[in-house]
Amino acid sequence: MKKVTIGLSVALTIGTALATTLQTSSAERKTIWNGVYTDAQATTGQPIYEEFCRGCHGVNLEGGASQGAPPLRGEKFMENWREDNLGSLFTKIRTTMPLRESKVLTDGEALHLVAYILRANEFPTGSELTHNVLSATQIERKDGPKPLPNYSVVQVVGCLTPDGDNWTLTMAGQPSRYRNSELGAFRCCWMERPSRRCRHPRVTSRWVGSTFGFSTASLPVEKVRCRMNL
Repeated sequence: MKKVTIGLSVALTIGTALATTLQTSSAERKTIWNGVYTDAQATTGQPIYEEFCRGCHGVNLEGGASQGAPPLRGEKFMENWREDNLGSLFTKIRTTMPLRESKVLTDGEALHLVAYILRANEFPTGSELTHNVLSATQIERKDGPKPLPNYSVVQVVGCLTPDGDNWTLTMAGQPSRYRNSELGAFRCCWMERPSRRCRHPRVTSRWVGSTFGFSTASLPVEKVRCRMNL
C-alpha cells in the first residue's frame, strides 16, 4: 500500500447564506428551547461548577480573560456553540475540563454541568437530561438555525472533480461544526477511494473559513495537503 501526498486547494468562495442547515419539521427536531433538563439537575451541577470551573470561567459564567476561558453564558456562548449539539458540549466538558485541575469529571458530573449551563442561559426546563438525547439536541437561537459564524472550524464532505489545473469539491453537503482539535486541521483533507457516487476520490475537508452559510454548490479547492492510500 503506497501513501501519496497530493497538493490541492480550498478557496473559500462562499455563496449566499442559507439558514436551512436542518430541513426537518420543528416537531421532529429537539433543541435547547424544548425543555431538555430539569431544575434539580442544574442545582446539582451548581456546586460542581463552583468547585472546579468558577476559577477560570467566572462566578457568573462570564468567562475569564486572564485564564483564557470562554464565557459559558450569553451572546458569546451562543456564538461559540450554536449550530452544534449538546453532545459536543458534554464531550468538551467531560474530556478536557477542568483544565487546570487533576480532577477527572464523571459522566454524571459533566451531565449536571451541562444542565447548570443551560439554566444559567435561561433556557427552559422540562424533561430530565439523559445521555441518549445529548447528540440529538441542537444548540441554536430561539428563532431557529442560522448560517455558521465567521471563522468556525467546519467539516465538509464531497467529491473531488477536476477543473482545469485545479479541483473542485462537488456534491458537497452542508458544513458542520468540527471540534476535534487533535487532528490538526485547519485546511486539511482526508481522501478515500473513488466510489459509485464519486468518480474521483471522495474527500472530507476541515478548515477555518471567513464566511459560511453556503449551500451544496461546488467549492473551489487550492493548495491543501491531502493524504490518500492507494
